[in-house]
Amino acid sequence: MKPELLSPAGSIEAIRAAIAAGADALYLGSSSHGARATAGFDDERLQEAIHLAHLYGLRVYVTVNTLIKQQELNDVRQLLKRLIMLRADAVIVQDLGLVRLIKTEFPELCVHASTQMSIHNSNGARFLLDLGVSRVVLARECDIEDINAVAQTGIETEVFVHGAMCVSVSGQCLMSSQIGGRSGNRGKCAQPCRLQYSFKDHSGALLSMHDLNTLAHIPALQKAGARSFKIEGRLKRPEYVYLVTKMYRKALDLAEQGLTFHNVQADVHMLAQVFSRGFTAGHAFSNQDSKLIGTLRVSHLGSQIGQVIKVQPRGGFVLADVHLTQTVNNGDGLQIRGIDEQDCIYSGPVTLKGQIATLRLRTPPTMGDSVWRLQDEAQLMSARAEYEHLPKLFFDAVLKLSPGNPAQLTVTHQDVSVTLAGEIAQPAQKQPLDKESTRRLIAKTGSTPFELKDYTFVSDAPAFMPASAINALRRAVLSQLEERIVLSHQLPKAALPRMQLHSVRSRFLGSKPHLYTVVPANADRAAFIAAGLDHLIFYPTNYREGQLANPSLQVHQDDYLLLPPQIKDADLSMAQGFIKNKGCKLAANNIGQLLDCQAELSFEGIPVWNESTLLLLQAMGVKAAVLSRELSEEDVKALPHDILELILPVYGFAQVMQLSHCPARVALGLISNKAECRMCERGNGVLGEHMVDRFGCRYPLLPTHFNHGCLISMHFHKALHLAENAPRSLNWLIDLRLETPENALNIARYYAKLLRGERPNPLFPVESGRYFLGVE
Repeated sequence: MKPELLSPAGSIEAIRAAIAAGADALYLGSSSHGARATAGFDDERLQEAIHLAHLYGLRVYVTVNTLIKQQELNDVRQLLKRLIMLRADAVIVQDLGLVRLIKTEFPELCVHASTQMSIHNSNGARFLLDLGVSRVVLARECDIEDINAVAQTGIETEVFVHGAMCVSVSGQCLMSSQIGGRSGNRGKCAQPCRLQYSFKDHSGALLSMHDLNTLAHIPALQKAGARSFKIEGRLKRPEYVYLVTKMYRKALDLAEQGLTFHNVQADVHMLAQVFSRGFTAGHAFSNQDSKLIGTLRVSHLGSQIGQVIKVQPRGGFVLADVHLTQTVNNGDGLQIRGIDEQDCIYSGPVTLKGQIATLRLRTPPTMGDSVWRLQDEAQLMSARAEYEHLPKLFFDAVLKLSPGNPAQLTVTHQDVSVTLAGEIAQPAQKQPLDKESTRRLIAKTGSTPFELKDYTFVSDAPAFMPASAINALRRAVLSQLEERIVLSHQLPKAALPRMQLHSVRSRFLGSKPHLYTVVPANADRAAFIAAGLDHLIFYPTNYREGQLANPSLQVHQDDYLLLPPQIKDADLSMAQGFIKNKGCKLAANNIGQLLDCQAELSFEGIPVWNESTLLLLQAMGVKAAVLSRELSEEDVKALPHDILELILPVYGFAQVMQLSHCPARVALGLISNKAECRMCERGNGVLGEHMVDRFGCRYPLLPTHFNHGCLISMHFHKALHLAENAPRSLNWLIDLRLETPENALNIARYYAKLLRGERPNPLFPVESGRYFLGVE
């Protein structure tokens, strides 16, 4: 497959910008079920968008990448039917059940796995191939070896190359929904990660990622096996889409020719000016901790262009003289940064680097304050001029006139031709039509996307017809040519599933509800069994060499081993070996853990929102599934209860983020050697610590250690505690990983008694999470 440059589109104007800049494909959303709820196209605009893209030979991938409630399945079916009718090239999907639904009901539709699926290893890629998924959009946390391992499976591999990044493993973030009910898994993320937090005595935007920029690394990504290069930014302005796409078009073309990108610093500066929170090359290129997080600023950084050298109060306003280090243009959006910040628009003549520009401000700045340009008006005007008029599509035309016969006009664009007959040509009485006079009429293409190239005039005798008739014939034939070009766009062939997805639904006859309990790896198994628990789920937090075999891990054959939601191939193989030796069962926490692992329980890292997901898990041999904490009581009741054992979280601190950077290392400014880090063992890491928000709420941190570094779970500041409100018709899950041994046993005894129908003394106030509220 030829490398593909994939650009974002949140508006028709952005589509025009992407076309003009050289994109190969676009991704966009409909007005529903897209992960950028405010960037969707309504039905009419969606049709216009696909038509325009296909006219210029671009592929269109439509995002249906939210989690789908049981009650919404029929609405999604209607959307999919519409996308097939509009000839979308593929749909980008997060929900595992939606993949199954498409493959069983709409098999002609090509499916791409969203980055929200959290695919990061070859097991996940092979599982998707078995489902009939054509392409995977890899998690941004993948390093170059992970990308290569996935590409080696044969699945089309898409990677993000530029733009904003989520700090949590994509698809594994509940922060926004737990705080205020706006779910990132439903396209409504409120971005609490961009707020201020403190860790110990360090404060700042400790969860705010720099923007990704891999402009200098395109050849390395190609060598690793990446085939589609994706630019983030469906909410960005069209000028951003144009400028970023144009730059990556240049980088891809140079890489294809085996040439080096020489002027990369100047181009990076241009990209930083249009939008940047500071750049990082990301996880793929070993950027770690402080190289990933921008603690000082969460919005557009801009570029520094000068310094305040003089301040002159003038009644109701202030004049500030600025010594420029960059040229400033009329209309530039500027920001003065010192103790305070204030914005202004520069109004005046072009002032060159090294000269003095005077700004009119509301409040006096301080001498020495820095001046930054947030908006380069010349840059934006230049971009708009480039995409305002799309490149013309050249066509050849042959006009045949024969007196007494209908005029015949044939137009051809590449390998698409259209021939139409017009009015009957008349014998010429005076001036017969000739090549030049008719060419002028055929070339009047006006606002159409076409431009005449080669023209042939054929007439066997002097002939005449009104100019209006030739114009009407031209309009009709070019309109048909446009439609034929769009219809000639070749859609990709959907991959076929390798596994049986049409399996007959086997009815699960539920028994009395059970209590499932997550405990730390060093938990006293005997004490928990004595407390009346049915199923223990052990969660190891150390996968460094030999640590899984630690005698303190008392897992038995009847117990489950819970894996982290992100795990490399080598660590997964090690865990599989441990499970085989111990004879215990697997609790899968990512869809990549469903293949070859014989998981009997699916955990929260595999979102269960609908019947189709339950049927797929059943086909994989799963016997019980933990439901999403984002489902409301009404959502849970809508699910069928006779496919798998359904397990409802009723107690525990929700994992709201999975962090691939370490807040303790960010606080110290560390940028490398995370594999050798032993700060937690020395007592100065994140173990036992919290992130604290601006209201003083404390979010516990729990690291899982690997040879390559750590994955850190950030938990909600309040524990879910449904207590008497927990429905007795479902199995219950209590998560005790963050509890002291004494508290853990007390909570275990309480819920065991409650499930048996006893009325134990209350522990502490009820906290129902989103169970009675749901999420947007």
